[in-house]
Amino acid sequence: MTAKYVLGIQLKCKSDGSITISQEAYINDVLKRFDMIECNPTSTPMAPNLKLKPSLTEPTTLEKTCYLQVIGSLLYASLGTRPDITYAVTYLARFSLCPGPAHWTAIETVLRYLKGTAAMGLTYSRTPAPLHGFSGYSDSNWGACVLTSCSTMGFSFHLAGAAVSWSSKVQNRVADSSTDAEYIGLLHTGKEAVFLHQLLAELGIPITSPTLICGDNQGANVLTKNPQFHQHTCHICLREHFVRDMVWLGDITVQYILTQDMTADIFTKALGCELFCGHCQCLGLHFPSASNKGGC
Repeated sequence: MTAKYVLGIQLKCKSDGSITISQEAYINDVLKRFDMIECNPTSTPMAPNLKLKPSLTEPTTLEKTCYLQVIGSLLYASLGTRPDITYAVTYLARFSLCPGPAHWTAIETVLRYLKGTAAMGLTYSRTPAPLHGFSGYSDSNWGACVLTSCSTMGFSFHLAGAAVSWSSKVQNRVADSSTDAEYIGLLHTGKEAVFLHQLLAELGIPITSPTLICGDNQGANVLTKNPQFHQHTCHICLREHFVRDMVWLGDITVQYILTQDMTADIFTKALGCELFCGHCQCLGLHFPSASNKGGC
């Protein structure tokens, strides 16, 4: 086995052809920097159903700066090899201008989770046949923001047994139904699918079939194929129907999946330990050995 580092990301190439990328050294440096290296691990990066509001007390400039430093450090980990902390970090980043004690407690929970899972990484396996495409998951949490009532949407795309792209983002308008929220989420996901198509083509990997995107809302899935307008969909912006065009052109295809199997759920809300750990495995996150060193 060989190991090397690229921008703080460790790559391990195994004899079976699999590749694991992780940020254990970087995460330990972050824990040391913020005096959390000796903390007690926790099983998830955020308490389930946690709802925060901006602090009513104006924080000092030093407090804001320190909060931003922690958020920035965690964002780099979440964008590199740790999709499991993406929702928690992007959610806490919303309060960068007005952090209070509750937000610092939530930040510490993320750091405590990383303490127990620092060695975890994404493992990509060699496939017997050439790669010809990828699949994705799209999900939305309707009206999740307690301040704006906007929904949170997320997606993940998988290739060779692990996630290669993921996102957690607040929608830019209020959705009037769960179908509306999921449809906006499918637009967000579909655009990423088109980008990945182009990227793989540049790398010499042909895409021979539409990219499969799994969604757990029957109404939104039907909207991607049904051109009819009615009283529940006539308000949807023209640009949001771009997802229907992607289906018609054969770039993507949308398929229903049970909610409990929706991996992208991990990007829309804080989950309990059992469901959270199950989705982590679906993302391709594993410890370097069979012995679990922390977490669930």
